Parts: sequence; structure tokens; C-alpha cells
Amino acid sequence: MVVIRPARWPDDREAILALDTGFATERVYRVSASASAFALREERTAQTLHKRYNLQHDVDAWPEMDTALVAELDGRVAGVAALSHDAEDDRALLRAVYVDAPQRGRGTGRALVNAMIERGRQLGARCLWLETQDVNHAAIGFYRRLGFVWCGLDLSLDEHDGSPGDETAVFFSLQL
Repeated sequence: MVVIRPARWPDDREAILALDTGFATERVYRVSASASAFALREERTAQTLHKRYNLQHDVDAWPEMDTALVAELDGRVAGVAALSHDAEDDRALLRAVYVDAPQRGRGTGRALVNAMIERGRQLGARCLWLETQDVNHAAIGFYRRLGFVWCGLDLSLDEHDGSPGDETAVFFSLQL
């Protein structure tokens, strides 16, 4: 059974850094643009795309956020999530959700996100907002199944050189 608890710093740091954040996919979403609109278009890749998120830079900022949670399974860290509250825009920002690859599909991510939804409500936020990438097909499907809707993108955050690994930052929100 997954237990969601507050992250303990610095005790949990190494276990968080040891999470397998990688994924492989043969399906991605690509942003297509016209003169006045953008769309997410699902497509198959010519070859399997592999990506691994490096938590080294971000993990040290999480203790300063409003909420950092760990998912624990059998006494071992199986996932992590971090949230900050943007009082000016009245939204909760889901800054991180990572689940160890062997634990995906077992409810760990859902438990972490549900805990952050509750935390956003406690903070009085009107919505929970997050960023992922158009190449992270599984994450986009996961967030959509939880009720998040695509609300924007930023073409300037990532390089676009025509390579198979090109990605675009895409944003999703859930009304609280």
C-alpha cells in the first residue's frame, strides 16, 4: 500500500535522486500551429524516444516550496511531488511529480496528484496548474484521465532543431 507523507529533508534527498525518472515512447504529441491557433496532434515516432529527467538541479528547491510529498511503498521512496502556491494568480503550481519506473501504473502517481489537489484546495487556489512536454505521451494521458485540460504552451522554453527529441512545453490545469 502506498503511503503519502511529507518529504523529510535532507533524509529523503538521496532516495529521491535514485528514482528512475526515465521513459521510452513510440507515441508523442506534437504542437501544430496555424496563423491563429495551436493544436496537439498525436503521432508515432520513427524510432523509440528515450528521455530521463535529471532531478539534481530541482530537488534542492523543493524544501522551500509550500508542499513536498513522498510516496512510500514498503518503506522505500517510490515517488515525489512538489507544489508551490502562486497567490497573485490564485493557483497552485504542481512543480514536480515523479514516480519510480517500476511503480508506474500502480496508483502511486494518482495518490500523489490527489494529495496535491487536496493541498491546492486547502490553500484556496482556484486551479492546479502544471507543465510537461509534448513528447511525454504517458504523462499527458495520465493528467487528462485525472481531469486536467490543456491550457497552453511555450515554444521558447525548448530548442527546436528538427531532431526526433524536439519538445515543446505544454501546460495543463484542473479547476479546484
